[in-house]
Amino acid sequence: GRLKYIFEAKQGKSFALNAAIQLAQGDCIAMTDDDCMVHKDWLLKIYQTFSEKNVDMLCGKVKPIFNDEIPKWLDVNNIFFHGPIVSFNLGEKYFDNSQKSILATGANLIVSKASLSKFGGFQKEKRSQDTEISYRWQKLGAVIGYSPDVLVYHTTSVARLNKKYFRRWHFLSGKNSRKIIKKKAEGLWVFLSGSITDY
Repeated sequence: GRLKYIFEAKQGKSFALNAAIQLAQGDCIAMTDDDCMVHKDWLLKIYQTFSEKNVDMLCGKVKPIFNDEIPKWLDVNNIFFHGPIVSFNLGEKYFDNSQKSILATGANLIVSKASLSKFGGFQKEKRSQDTEISYRWQKLGAVIGYSPDVLVYHTTSVARLNKKYFRRWHFLSGKNSRKIIKKKAEGLWVFLSGSITDY
């Protein structure tokens, strides 16, 4: 078959991604997560975008799917909640980071293999590998595009649908983003909107 399993002894997502990248033979490498489902035209839209646009990295829309009842306090349209439920929507039109800074999501991330050689692979971050690589690549001059047509669906488990999980997600996300960005937070999403007691 065309599916190949590889074993990476070092623990951590970055090690696994870099190991797979080393073995990949295509010009573009498309990545998603094990709790995601890709749209039937996902690969076609990736091919079309890389054929038509000059991009080093591409990210697409991620729509959350809920198999359980959504709590009343969870407003899926509020950007504060998008991270924990893995919702990524930057609009209905294609654009790139010459117009606005883009921090990609690993649930729907595609890179050019030639650009990996130019800008480098994933760093040894415990979390937020997608934030780190997209922020670093932008600083090095990479072109990062967003296409709403490159669509992935993420299944949000019931274990995530509680306030404790959301608070912890934001705490760890902020901690890791501060580590990655260090002195300057330009382009970083600001999630804290409203009183923390609301959550």
